[in-house]
Amino acid sequence: MSRLQGEQGEQGEQGEFRRRWAQGMQGTGSPQSSPGHIDGATSAALVFNREAVMQPHGREPLALRLNRGFRRAAADGLPRLDNTERFDHWTPDVRHTLLVAELMQPLQLHTAAGDNRVTVHHTQVAWTAAAANQTAQGTAYPLYSIVRPSRKVFETQLPLVNDWAALRAERLPEILTQMGVPMAYWASVVDLNATTFRYTLELLHLALAMTVALNIPTKHHLACPRPVDYSPGIQPVISADRYAAFPGGHACEAFVVARLLAALAGYHPTQPPPPAGADTGLKDLDTQLQRLATRITNNRVVAGLHFPIDGTAGRMVGETVAEYLLYRCGHATQATGWVPRQFLGGALEGKDDLLKLGFNRGEALDKHTGVGALPPHFAANTSGPTAVAGLVPGGLVAHLYQQAVREWEVLL
Repeated sequence: MSRLQGEQGEQGEQGEFRRRWAQGMQGTGSPQSSPGHIDGATSAALVFNREAVMQPHGREPLALRLNRGFRRAAADGLPRLDNTERFDHWTPDVRHTLLVAELMQPLQLHTAAGDNRVTVHHTQVAWTAAAANQTAQGTAYPLYSIVRPSRKVFETQLPLVNDWAALRAERLPEILTQMGVPMAYWASVVDLNATTFRYTLELLHLALAMTVALNIPTKHHLACPRPVDYSPGIQPVISADRYAAFPGGHACEAFVVARLLAALAGYHPTQPPPPAGADTGLKDLDTQLQRLATRITNNRVVAGLHFPIDGTAGRMVGETVAEYLLYRCGHATQATGWVPRQFLGGALEGKDDLLKLGFNRGEALDKHTGVGALPPHFAANTSGPTAVAGLVPGGLVAHLYQQAVREWEVLL
């Protein structure tokens, strides 16, 4: 098998991300340099070493106070529950598991087959103790909702996918190197080295894991075929994993990363523009990040894997997920919550002129973003931000975010 064929066999919108993340979690040092990683020979030697060190036997002292986990114990003598400081001592793979579990715990996905709709909610549950039992009452706050477009919509955009194939020779290096999470491209705009931005990278991987966990089920339930399923003439230059196209996964991920990096740098799209003569560096950074997210999104159309409308819905999901994550992190400019957005695919018809145009990153997602009137698929997005009643941002996710923020403050 050639190298190119091997890369195509392993690639996928989310599979490559999971593989690379798992590789990054495989230990932090070699057996010789890391005391936490013990090889078989050392384990055998430690058996005899203990016999020599632990003398006289049978009178080993109880030295729990030497363990820092017991220095500030709870009333029962064990370490305190919900101690975020202890989180910093865990290995990266354990940290990631804890973060994903906390972030995803209140999120639920619901389908309405009669409406061709998928909705993701944040469910706030209040537990009430009654004798030996507990009862729960919950309130659902919509995160995003998507009604899939009709087949005619995708057929209308099929000529665009065919026309953009003319760019494949020029874009092929980008397409091949963006099959997984293209972190090198984001690092070309912001110096995302593992030394300076350790916690920023951890936060980005958390955001991507959340996006994957939400978007793949959304794709599955909406069940929108890829361009090659409409025409064998598309002949995509790479193959995708075996799941549906809409919303575009790379678009979701790209706009999540772009929005989080801009927020960490100190830029937020709802802030007023800087006065004349002021430093506009943050705005320029956000523009570059948005252009990069757009380029990644469009390259998936050029490759023959997506329709432009897949990127439109993917951008909405990505921007909304980023706002929600920033709210959960306690980001100052996101304190009022996130905008619960809808994509109304049923409002589109095959004759719509906008379907004959490519993906537009400047398109207004709601009445608070962009300029001009809302397009028909976003026409319902007229409400302001929503916040969860009684929820105080905190926990491990907010703790990680503050660690990432401090990395950026050092550079300023």
